[in-house]
Amino acid sequence: MGIKVILATGINEADARDIAIETGILKPEHAKICGAVIEGADLRKIYNGRETNFGFDITPEYLSVVYRATAEDRSTLVDYLAKVHPGRITANMPLGLGGDDKLMMQPPVATVGVIGSGDNDV
Repeated sequence: MGIKVILATGINEADARDIAIETGILKPEHAKICGAVIEGADLRKIYNGRETNFGFDITPEYLSVVYRATAEDRSTLVDYLAKVHPGRITANMPLGLGGDDKLMMQPPVATVGVIGSGDNDV
């Protein structure tokens, strides 16, 4: 399992990308992957099912930076992640039918949380 950190900030793309790489939020080898760094307005478009300029869906595995993010964008990000990425199933998970009681074990559910220091933070 583990923790996935996503930087959602109001600053510009170049500065957000630099900070994310410097802090380890974004791996340098992932910096050019489509959907690793997106603008808050594009996140809202994807979430609302509207067309974007880049023609791909974002994936929680690579999404690392949302720049020029408003408070609404940050709230949308939390909602999107909670719905789209409810948990990860691995080979070590005890899934399937249980012993005598035939209880179906459920995969884990992702917990999405936020922190911030400003008035516009979620």
